[in-house]
Amino acid sequence: MKKNPSVAKDALEEMQESLKHTADPYRAMDKWVEGIAIAKEIGEVDLALKLFRSGMEQADKLRREDADPSDPNTAFKAWWPSVSAYWRLVLAASKFSATTALEQVREIKDSEILLLLEVRLASRSLGARADQSTTMVHKKVAVWNESRVPEE
Repeated sequence: MKKNPSVAKDALEEMQESLKHTADPYRAMDKWVEGIAIAKEIGEVDLALKLFRSGMEQADKLRREDADPSDPNTAFKAWWPSVSAYWRLVLAASKFSATTALEQVREIKDSEILLLLEVRLASRSLGARADQSTTMVHKKVAVWNESRVPEE
């Protein structure tokens, strides 16, 4: 990536296209977050923004799954996979543009998730460290949880 940023840019663009069609958007979040960081590191801020927005679209899909009226995720909303995905993406984007991250957060349709992310982003901008996060799914067809320490 450092020796040939244009190749890294091309690879990130291809990654973006392939991740849009992944069967499990939650499992791909590491790739979105890493892609944003790499794009920022090679000076491709526009590409980082594209990756961020595409990742947020995938997080929107997760939110629709979490809120599915026929089988909703009954876990605490702050622990939903979609909320974790949104936060990880917003955190990555805030490292190069807190304004853009906040603008994108404000497009989230769920007012509770919007408030949670605004508070987390404000806390982060004031120097608060993000605590370990928990992700949980509790549905008729699936139950799982995961703990993670946020990336710095």
